[in-house]
Amino acid sequence: FRSSTWPFGALEISKDELALMDENLTVTGKVESKIEHRFTHSEIEKIKIVKVFPIIGYGIHIFPRDKAKGQLFYFWYISFRFKRLINALTQFGWINQ
Repeated sequence: FRSSTWPFGALEISKDELALMDENLTVTGKVESKIEHRFTHSEIEKIKIVKVFPIIGYGIHIFPRDKAKGQLFYFWYISFRFKRLINALTQFGWINQ
């Protein structure tokens, strides 16, 4: 799995592409420097919303279709503004609410 956490990592959302970037992305427990993964709609099987801590501890799991890219990507978003992230994912057609 690959894991990134805001504010250290970034998740860029557009209608055509989802980009996960981090200066120190954790890959299966090991830290790799300056990692970036980009996905189109057809490259993602599903995105699952995860709530870990009430109010501020949320994340998303990205399941890529191509298992060579990795089994699972986590993006953790520790903020009161998680709804903005979900709204952007919904607006650009990445998830259905």
